[in-house]
Amino acid sequence: MAECDPNYRNPQKESVLLMAAEGYGFDDALSYYKNLMKHLGWKELGTVLAGGVMKVGDIQGHKELKDAYELGKAVAGGNGL
Repeated sequence: MAECDPNYRNPQKESVLLMAAEGYGFDDALSYYKNLMKHLGWKELGTVLAGGVMKVGDIQGHKELKDAYELGKAVAGGNGL
């Protein structure tokens, strides 16, 4: 990968992690994500992890929806998506 070779020059890449799951055990997924970002040399812009989402509609009312919206605005430079 060019990101790992100092002889190649790529623009800095950035990433966010948005995740909804039935449970609340995000430790493994978050650890994997952080290690992947470190390995690739990418910049983390944020994470939003919403647990307790078991069926369609369960996400409604979660504070993580607002968190994801605000993260999206920040990533887009405050202009929204």
